[in-house]
Amino acid sequence: MEKAPKNNVYHVELQTRYKPFDEFNLSIQSDNGINFITKATVKGETLPIISDNQTGVAKKDDSLDNLVAHLEEKIQLNNDERVAFKRLIREKMYFKVAYFVKLLYNENKEKITYNDLCNLFYFDNFLRMSLNRLLPSIEQFAKSTLNSYLLEKYGDSQIYNNEKIYKTNANKDKRLFNQTMSTCITTIKEVKKSNEAVRHHVQNHGGYIPMWIFFDTLTFGQFNMLVNRMEKSVLSDWTCS
Repeated sequence: MEKAPKNNVYHVELQTRYKPFDEFNLSIQSDNGINFITKATVKGETLPIISDNQTGVAKKDDSLDNLVAHLEEKIQLNNDERVAFKRLIREKMYFKVAYFVKLLYNENKEKITYNDLCNLFYFDNFLRMSLNRLLPSIEQFAKSTLNSYLLEKYGDSQIYNNEKIYKTNANKDKRLFNQTMSTCITTIKEVKKSNEAVRHHVQNHGGYIPMWIFFDTLTFGQFNMLVNRMEKSVLSDWTCS
């Protein structure tokens, strides 16, 4: 294959559907009208994560007994509790146990007890289970009320695709909006085969997806990303409606 000429400006457009290590043909066009196609592979992330001014090496592996000994500087354990504490680390992982110990420990007070730590884990499990039960209702309520508010205010089922309701004045905000919208649209395209409502609007309505289907198809995380890009005035009016 002929090499691309030097000192030219090249224009390339990539679609977001490509995933790490996907291979595809890439069409490239230069300012002087030279076109060529080359095969490209999407680069995947690898470890270690490199950053500017990075120093140091990987931490050495440590034994369970040494990990327990390290935490005993902050937690008081008898022999029976030490056995249970080791089991807790195996079940919950050292990082989380150490983090909870750090939350409870106060350098100006005595060591925390094993019961203190267990109670915090009980509360954490209770809170997670409670939120998991409530999350579907919270998600549905948020999507439904935002959809109703925007329809009532603008009378346009495609308003979610209009930049006027988003923060786009600054270049950074504009870029973040484009990235978020592209992520959301990629999801809509990916579920086209399995989602009858999306497929219907693609086949019979020119691919224009009404807002209530768009919101409902997104994950809660994607919906929240989209909401975070909206103007404060829009969000304020929505929460007060």
